[in-house]
Amino acid sequence: MIQMAQRMSILLLILIVLSVGNVANSEERIGKLSIDETVEIGILNNIRVKVARLEQDLAGLDLKIERSIFDTEAWFEINWRRDKRASINSIGGSRVTDQNYNIGIDKKIPTGADISLSFRNQDLDTSSPFFPIDPAFVSDMEASITQPLLKNIGGIQDKAPIRISEIEIDRIDIVTQDTIEEVIAEIKLSYWDLVFAQETLKAQKEILEKAQQLLEFNIENRKSGLAEDVDIYASEANTERHMNNVLVAQNELVTAIETLKLKMNYPYFSRIVPTEELSYKSVFLDQDTIMRNAIKNRRDYITKRLQIEQADIDVHMKKNSRWPQMDLIATFNANGLKSNYPDAVAEMAVASNPSYFLGVEFRFPLANTKAKAQYQSSLLEKARLILEFRQLEKDIAFEVDDVVRAVLTNSAQAGKRIRIEELESKKLEEEDRNYRLGRSNSNIIIDYQDDLIEARLAKIEALIDLEKSLVNLDRSRNILFDQYFQSHIISQLGNTE
Repeated sequence: MIQMAQRMSILLLILIVLSVGNVANSEERIGKLSIDETVEIGILNNIRVKVARLEQDLAGLDLKIERSIFDTEAWFEINWRRDKRASINSIGGSRVTDQNYNIGIDKKIPTGADISLSFRNQDLDTSSPFFPIDPAFVSDMEASITQPLLKNIGGIQDKAPIRISEIEIDRIDIVTQDTIEEVIAEIKLSYWDLVFAQETLKAQKEILEKAQQLLEFNIENRKSGLAEDVDIYASEANTERHMNNVLVAQNELVTAIETLKLKMNYPYFSRIVPTEELSYKSVFLDQDTIMRNAIKNRRDYITKRLQIEQADIDVHMKKNSRWPQMDLIATFNANGLKSNYPDAVAEMAVASNPSYFLGVEFRFPLANTKAKAQYQSSLLEKARLILEFRQLEKDIAFEVDDVVRAVLTNSAQAGKRIRIEELESKKLEEEDRNYRLGRSNSNIIIDYQDDLIEARLAKIEALIDLEKSLVNLDRSRNILFDQYFQSHIISQLGNTE
């Protein structure tokens, strides 16, 4: 008996150590959190959410890069030259010195046209007798425009990438929302896993207590000759087995806590205690309404439509790229030539020496293999996306139907599991009374204890499955993001580092 008492003391000591945790001390940080509080912390700290926000920023920068095609470019050049090389003729003179000061701007406009304006100035000094003005100042002003008439007509080649980038921003925004919603769902599922581990440990401790009570009762009865050694052995083995189950449940609780902390990316708490109570929920679902709303709200459905829109723009752009290059070119030029700079500029300004040019330039590839291949590739890409879109509609319908059925099944099963656990508890309670009156035996009590813990764990699992299937239903309907968007959480995302 002394040895048995020692073993019981050791087992109880282990249980006490496990109950307070390996790092239990006055500095232990325990977080008692509801499921909404857990989600709030997780959204603000989860790394995947932060990465999704960075992808939004990158998409915005990509749009700026595409729009930069319409940026105005200014240029400036200045040079000085002196030429005193020997020449076989005297027309150019034995000495030439000139300086050039030139500025201008170039810009592409949404019609696809390239516009350029330039202002050029030359200071020329030469020893040639054939120059009527020496030194001479030449000021020249030129404006030109090149407008595509076939390929890139209306600026389609320039504006298409911009429009695709604008749609990409919308798509990334939706993907970001979906990432946040996925994180919310994962945190909620991990939270219920923690509740499951917590309730499982609680149930295992309760059944362990019953096993210990049976062992203590048999020890006392053995002293008075009312119990046999076999009853002691059986009840002690039963206690050992349930003690082992408690150890396993304790480890699973720690694993569930660490998993949830990882999902939240919030290691501040050394231990998390969920405050949500596990209870039965009666569920009624309008499957037709759920299906319609799911199709309307599903972000993968919306993003696939946006991808098709992008592909359609790309098809039109690639179709236009097969056309020949034909450009309308128009140029106006005016200059002034005087012996001093102010007079040269004044003469140029009144356009007394104008020059006009109007022409058409035509270019076309003889085979055009690359443009044709790119066009065919864009058509195939669009066709692929359309087929994926049709398949996605079927996948969404199947997924939502499957989740709805899971919720209804889990709800019905949870109700039955609760009733079964109640009956098993009453069965054990009644048999325990019979045993204390001498009308039963240890083996029956142990079997009934096993039946009770099995029923209790099945009830806990059924209730957890119901909660998790409800989370999966909200996820399949894409409504989790909007639920938390109504709070202040999402608005804080942009302020997180």
